[in-house]
Amino acid sequence: MAQFTKSLLLLFSLLLSVIFITLVLAEANNKEIKRKTLLTSLENKSKSKVEQEQLLKNTFTQQRKQKLKEDNYDLLYFEQVKPEIWTNNVNYSNCWNFLPFNEQILQVKSLSVNSNNNEKVVGLLVLTTKDLYLAIILEANNLFNNKSSNTKWVRLTDRIFGSVSPSFGELTKLRTNNNDSFILMSNNLFIFCKNQNWINLNGWNCPVVNNGFQSLSTINDVVVLDWYNLQLLIGTNNGLYMTYNYLQHLEIIKEVGINPIMAVAYNNITKDIAVSTSDKLFIYSTVHQKKVWYGFDNDGLIDGPFVNSLAFDEKTNILWISNTDTMININFNNYFELTRFGSGVNSIPYNTSKLVFVDNLHKDQGFSSVWFGTTKGAVRYRKDLQNSKEDWSYFYGSRYLPEVFTTLADGTVTDNGYQEIIDISVTHVFNYELTVLITKHGMSILHFPIINLDMKEQYYNDIIFPRHWRNNGLVTQTSLFRFGDLDSWNRWNATTDNDALWSSFFVIYKGFDYYMTNNPNSKKIGWQAYEAIEFLLNVTCVTGYTARSINMNYPLKGKWFKSTCTSGDWYFSSDSSSDTVSGQVFTHVFTYYLLADNYNEKLRVKKNLYNILHYIVKNGFLLYDVDGERTRWGVWAPQFLNSDPSWYGERGVNSLEILSWLLATYSITGEEEFKDAFLYLVEENLYDINIINQKLVKPTEVNYSDDELAFLPYFIYFFSYSQLTAEQQSVKQLFDRILPAMKVSFERAYNYIKKERSPIWNAIYGFYKEKVLHKSDNNDWIYSTLQTLKEWPLSLVDWPYFANNRIDIQMDPYPTRFNTQQTLTLMKYFENTFLRWNSNPYELGLTGSATTEDVPNTWLLSHSMLKYLGKIENLKKIKDL
Repeated sequence: MAQFTKSLLLLFSLLLSVIFITLVLAEANNKEIKRKTLLTSLENKSKSKVEQEQLLKNTFTQQRKQKLKEDNYDLLYFEQVKPEIWTNNVNYSNCWNFLPFNEQILQVKSLSVNSNNNEKVVGLLVLTTKDLYLAIILEANNLFNNKSSNTKWVRLTDRIFGSVSPSFGELTKLRTNNNDSFILMSNNLFIFCKNQNWINLNGWNCPVVNNGFQSLSTINDVVVLDWYNLQLLIGTNNGLYMTYNYLQHLEIIKEVGINPIMAVAYNNITKDIAVSTSDKLFIYSTVHQKKVWYGFDNDGLIDGPFVNSLAFDEKTNILWISNTDTMININFNNYFELTRFGSGVNSIPYNTSKLVFVDNLHKDQGFSSVWFGTTKGAVRYRKDLQNSKEDWSYFYGSRYLPEVFTTLADGTVTDNGYQEIIDISVTHVFNYELTVLITKHGMSILHFPIINLDMKEQYYNDIIFPRHWRNNGLVTQTSLFRFGDLDSWNRWNATTDNDALWSSFFVIYKGFDYYMTNNPNSKKIGWQAYEAIEFLLNVTCVTGYTARSINMNYPLKGKWFKSTCTSGDWYFSSDSSSDTVSGQVFTHVFTYYLLADNYNEKLRVKKNLYNILHYIVKNGFLLYDVDGERTRWGVWAPQFLNSDPSWYGERGVNSLEILSWLLATYSITGEEEFKDAFLYLVEENLYDINIINQKLVKPTEVNYSDDELAFLPYFIYFFSYSQLTAEQQSVKQLFDRILPAMKVSFERAYNYIKKERSPIWNAIYGFYKEKVLHKSDNNDWIYSTLQTLKEWPLSLVDWPYFANNRIDIQMDPYPTRFNTQQTLTLMKYFENTFLRWNSNPYELGLTGSATTEDVPNTWLLSHSMLKYLGKIENLKKIKDL
């Protein structure tokens, strides 16, 4: 009996085991069935929309091609500055071009533009303390696409003077004309040389060589009245002299008196003369139909006592004056009317002027162009003679001049006096300007090619490879091991805090380009970049959780893990934030509509987007790391945003993020869990109310990084809204439910930030106006966007800049959120070191270090959005740009 009982119990135990195993297998089978059902649901929903979306895309492409054909795509052309810096400072020979001599440059003068093998050639005579050099610059038509122009140096001293070289000094004056002649002159030296074709180095002829003008005291300035007869005006320490008959006679100008002459200017058209002494300005001009000498008192009227330089604008017959306090001009056509340029917003950036150079060769007769050399960089003044619009540009800092800043022990920032401009020369080639600035440590050749936006887009595309395309498609900034040296870029450990966020702009740029053009190369590159962002999801081995960054072989500083589910020795940076998720969602939503062409591609993107939002929703609107810990900034849960005061600052932007993401994901996947999550946050937790005042406006709390985190969800919401089909009325009702709050929130935020002229935020505003409100009644955002797209510098190195010395800015009485100084005045973007739109463009102090080269992704995306909205084709119809 006992044995029977024992057998019965054993049989019962086996039966229970069989039942348990059967239940486990059934549960597993149910999960697999649910998973397959979900995938099938996603697949079926993809099939129902792919054909409609492809038809919409093809229609758009055909319409745009027809639009371009009708408008002839007559793009707006504009001027772009491209510096070519030469230095004799060996510490920066890797960063800039290295001069073939060590001595200081004293003067530079331009020769006429010549031709060599169908290429334009620019000649510069460069006078140093020991030698005279000829810099030959080959300016090819495709200069804009080259790294730098091809500049060659030739030592002329031996070729012209033979074995006995003269002794040059700071008092030696070099003057040139447009007929390839020049003079070198000082008290003990006078040389006249000419060459009918200066590019022929053996053709230089110097018929007049004498011992100078030793009878005169120190020569301070010289102008040539007549090159054929060598008639000169010579300003000395004891008066003004004129030469006659090929230097045979010398006569003092008695009307000026025996006074030290500081500067002399001559108008070749009107024959007017201007002369400054230590306390007066004398002009020789036509008054009441006769030539007379007329004097001004420097003290009071011309901000004396010292006038450093004079120059005539021969187009307008205006005399320009520079001195230690300001710039002044005198209009000879209007009874010598005097205008002083002082401090003030939209006025002269810096006023301690040492010299003035008027660009009388500018081919556009509708513009007046004047350069000022100051003790802290160069200033260019432009005036449109048609509408009297004035423009000031400031060229200062290591972006333009061969010197760096030094921070002293007391915190004072100095440029060591090496940003002072010693000489200026301007010439023109291919209808664009070429300006040369001389400093104590070398010279800067500023090329100003005339380009359009498409040319600039190509230029930026060319710098993506090889420095910024890493890990098979992440497009991010790169670090430099040596100051400003692009050849020293980091080839091994180039990671950022948010690879997905920075790379997403590039993916979507390629997406818009492909959507508009069907260019297979845009699809190929864009899809590779998408796969790199997708890999950030896969490398963590946690479905739906994204890495910040990745690196091969070993971890870097911060929270890194080794991937256990991918081939290769991949490490990934963790503790991902809302920034990281923003980049991922931004990428997948726009890739789905713009880049994904077929059923399989759309399904792939859809699954990735589903996994990201599903992971957040199932974890209670929190982001959990691979180690099970909540990440520092991955928080969208009501118990934090609505109930924890320490999270009130993030309440608005985080509410905006999660609502936008849920709606976009629901509109693509159709999964009810996202609809339910959206309704829970809106109906029970008032997240639609949270978004109204998401933009913090207290001056000391303004966060430019949060602006980026807000405008991307705005864009995701508006773009997804615009893509809804007629069959998605129930989805549209959810979008419409928060549309009033979204409008108020977005317009409020944009009104605060539009003064920054961000092209990407402007473009999102333009999309909102045209695709959501269906209005095209205001072009202000287009003007603003174009201005910034033009101003964005070609070099994306974070060159050091120090703006505190400027006098054209208005200081903000409030500090930044980091308790540093800032201005209320927005400087031109090519004058500043600012490159990204999550940074403060108003910040003062020493910014930049020339140790990073950023990516042009934001510029590229903004430009492509203008095209998408049809604004580029209409540029020729917009006036006064």
